[in-house]
Amino acid sequence: MIKIENVSKSYGSIQAVDNVTMTLAPDEVVVILGPSGCGKTSLLRLIAGFEYPDSGTIKMGDQMLSSKHQKLAPSRRHLNMVFQDLGLWPHMTVFNNIAFGLKRSGITRQQIVARTKEILQQVSLQPHQQRFPSHLSGGEKQRLAIGRAIATTPDYLLLDEPFNNLDVILKQEMIDLLLALKKKMGMGILYVTHHLDEVLNLAERVIAMQQGELRQIIEKTQSFNEQELLTWYTENIQHS
Repeated sequence: MIKIENVSKSYGSIQAVDNVTMTLAPDEVVVILGPSGCGKTSLLRLIAGFEYPDSGTIKMGDQMLSSKHQKLAPSRRHLNMVFQDLGLWPHMTVFNNIAFGLKRSGITRQQIVARTKEILQQVSLQPHQQRFPSHLSGGEKQRLAIGRAIATTPDYLLLDEPFNNLDVILKQEMIDLLLALKKKMGMGILYVTHHLDEVLNLAERVIAMQQGELRQIIEKTQSFNEQELLTWYTENIQHS
């Protein structure tokens, strides 16, 4: 379980994350919904280890990940992040993009090749393994980013609005792939977005965020109370 307690982060006079407390259970899909600039990405970067909190703590189980004076390196956190711009390495082939993280995991070259081929199959990129990212379609790039993130079998996957530039049909295909991989691997997912359709198709729990604060939590057992969620979305995101 990832446990975030009283975490705050500011950049100069801007309070990006304001006293946030939340948990992410194993094998759970939590979606953070909020307008641009509400602190969603900053919160993900704090969890991933790319930023220090000004106050508060972030733990995974009994292990301290971050505090004001302590930060475990991102590569040692047993979680991976898919960035909004995907962050693919343009000079590496599809195969090498996926294999890169495995090369630092201490397994043999033979195991790296076998695992990379397995991931290529799971994300349907076997025919394109020798291509470079610039030669892939938008959907193929998305699948590559997901494949690279899951190659090292993380306990949690963090996603920062990765499907923003996809059409409705392709977006649904990516969501279906993500949920299938989550079921197969048993990993937790923390996904941030400002798109209501992604919430309804993906989330088991919705956390509404605004101005750096967590404002509202809606559990799946409430069927997300879609009218309540739609009202909040319309007032705070659609018109922001």
